[in-house]
Amino acid sequence: MVYEIITYMHLIGFALGFGGAMVSDAMFFSSIKDRKVTTSEFRFMRLGSRMVWIGLLLLFLSGVALVFLNSTILQSSKFLIKVVIVGVIALNGLVFHIYHLPQIQHHLNRSVRTSEFFRNKGYLLTMSGGISVVSWFSAALMGSLPGLPFSFLQLLGIYACLFVSAVVAGGLMHKKIFS
Repeated sequence: MVYEIITYMHLIGFALGFGGAMVSDAMFFSSIKDRKVTTSEFRFMRLGSRMVWIGLLLLFLSGVALVFLNSTILQSSKFLIKVVIVGVIALNGLVFHIYHLPQIQHHLNRSVRTSEFFRNKGYLLTMSGGISVVSWFSAALMGSLPGLPFSFLQLLGIYACLFVSAVVAGGLMHKKIFS
């Protein structure tokens, strides 16, 4: 019964984190259609960001509890790649929260096309969004599959290819949005 409750908390954490990330990303890309981010749009991005952090905290705490209850999970390549992916999500989230959100806030209600920051460094923001989407969907896939016939290194290689693709797509998206 304890294992099931902790698993449920893990799923709640994932739902909050994944949902918050997708809402934040969608809100950003939707808001820049008119080439500016409004104050209310920014508030929704911050709310999504908070949801991500609450979700990541629940994922971390419940993940530790699940390992404590079943230490053999540490031998699973699927579990280990999920740890790597969630680590990338957390690191990317830190960058977004510490670096990107303040930059977006600084440019509220102003055109992103005339912003020197967005023209010169906006690619970091679009790459971060791509990394977020690829990582959350990869974590979802890993969590939903019952088993995988791949080693940790094979899964890491697949994820690395997806990661690089997200970075390249983010760079291309930057040119389309901010140029």
